[in-house]
Amino acid sequence: MHACTQLCRALDAAPLPPGGTYTLLLWLPVPQRLHIGALGECAFPRGYYTYTGRARRALRARLHRHLHGAATRHWHLDYLRPHVRVLAWQVYAGDTWPECLLNRQLACHGRPVVRGFGASDCACASHLLYYPGRRRPPWRLASGVRP
Repeated sequence: MHACTQLCRALDAAPLPPGGTYTLLLWLPVPQRLHIGALGECAFPRGYYTYTGRARRALRARLHRHLHGAATRHWHLDYLRPHVRVLAWQVYAGDTWPECLLNRQLACHGRPVVRGFGASDCACASHLLYYPGRRRPPWRLASGVRP
């Protein structure tokens, strides 16, 4: 079974709240230089990434958008999404893990490579974190598959 199918089935079966914070585990197989909206030209090294976001409503729809990619580009992740594989997702209901707090916890293991990515409305350096020199990040997300 293709990873996207497994992730989508897990998403469809999950009892999700209407809104909450989420983290995606991403794999970029080759280095890329990409234009990311107002951030301009950005370099992305090969490897594992996490992206942390928040949907105040329609959380399931937001995750489906990120799993499949989107025809229109609205969020920074929409520009990167065609080049990465989503390996796993995790949802935190309501305000149990505010987006920036969760991102700071993940930043203990990873580092930002593009300042402002996904963080245009907060003071975080980036909500996209890169994990250099690792086969995979040092934690497990509850849903999804590994490469």
